[in-house]
Amino acid sequence: MKKLIYIISVLTLFVKISNAQDFIEVSMNQAIKLGIKNRNNIKADSLNVLIYKSIVKEKQKYILPDLSLKGNLTYYGDREKTTVPAGLLGNTEPEKIKLGTNNNTCGALDLNYTLYKPGLYTDINIAKNNNALADEKLNQTKCDIKHEITKAYYEMALKKVQYEIMLQEEHRYKSYYELIKGKFENGATLQNDFDQATLDYKNASINTQKSKQLYELSCINLKYKMNIPANTNVEFTDSIESLKNLNNMPMSKNLIADRTEIKQLVIENKGNRLQLMKAKENYLPTITFFANYSQYFQSNYFDYSNSFNWSPVNYVGIQVSIPIMQTIKNHELVKQSKLKIAQTNELISQETNDIQNEITSASIELQNAELNEQTSMINYNLAQSIYDRQKQQFQIGTLQYQDLLNTEKSIHNAQQNYISSAYDLLLAKLKYEIAGGR
Repeated sequence: MKKLIYIISVLTLFVKISNAQDFIEVSMNQAIKLGIKNRNNIKADSLNVLIYKSIVKEKQKYILPDLSLKGNLTYYGDREKTTVPAGLLGNTEPEKIKLGTNNNTCGALDLNYTLYKPGLYTDINIAKNNNALADEKLNQTKCDIKHEITKAYYEMALKKVQYEIMLQEEHRYKSYYELIKGKFENGATLQNDFDQATLDYKNASINTQKSKQLYELSCINLKYKMNIPANTNVEFTDSIESLKNLNNMPMSKNLIADRTEIKQLVIENKGNRLQLMKAKENYLPTITFFANYSQYFQSNYFDYSNSFNWSPVNYVGIQVSIPIMQTIKNHELVKQSKLKIAQTNELISQETNDIQNEITSASIELQNAELNEQTSMINYNLAQSIYDRQKQQFQIGTLQYQDLLNTEKSIHNAQQNYISSAYDLLLAKLKYEIAGGR
């Protein structure tokens, strides 16, 4: 039922996006689902899984007997003559006579069934193992796409809030400009303060425009990661505040074993062991049962209705094929398979150490990011309080514009530090999720 709801939700979103004139809202989870549905590399890997499934079925059909019908018609315009020695047929002199007929037609039913062939069932298991490896690589591709879209969504959310901050700063500088302009026109402030306020307001407008451009580029990049047209009208609904939610992030009980990197190496090593098994089986003989039933027609004419000219032939047998020189060549295959098993075991050990270090590092980085975000939030609130008080002082004329600018720089830095720490927290969360195999 959950799978059906998921499919319906993705299809609904896809239909909306197919019409670029529609305006749609997309959360991060919806962006991930849509990206996984649309990305061509996932479609290619999915087709690869289907190919390997087909190979498994192909290998399984090798167990079936080979049954075939054959037909052959040979017509001799002039048959060769056979020399008959004198006295063999009562003749006094050697003679040349024709033996056989001009028309030789044969219809046959052949049956070949392999009773035992080295590596036959092992080949089936190898094909199944390759299919499992392709399936796990597909899962890794999906995880990689999920992480790409998640990071792009975080980047978009960061650029969006930075743009909003620039808008707020522009509005503040505009209010400073209008206030100082009024004072300047009334002769209550100096030309220098008026020029400084004018320049600050223009610079704030330019910074807002730059920030807007960066935000729009981040939206285009996110749409690219989702594989939807850049002109699609989309509103991305999740903000940095909502994305900071660290709930629902449990580590797997079998964390290292569940990581796709380890799974792929384990599957590869299983394939190495199957190859070793196949190499050892190559020393064994191949045993085949065969049978044939044929009908031969011999006549100088094409009168197939004449039953006299038809004669049946049938036989059964068993063939045993024992490799001799192959056993010498096979020795190196056995050696190579053993070396590959040892090599993959070393890779599994190293990957296990790498993942353990990644988990430890991600956990520490997440704790530090949470602490830094909390500290930057406190500093930002403090800077905001100071700014509010000094803005009131500036409005009533008890604070100079230059002093207010110092406070403006402080709140700007506090805002930027908070947004940066919030973004770092999101990246730490993503790294923690990747380490957890999510």
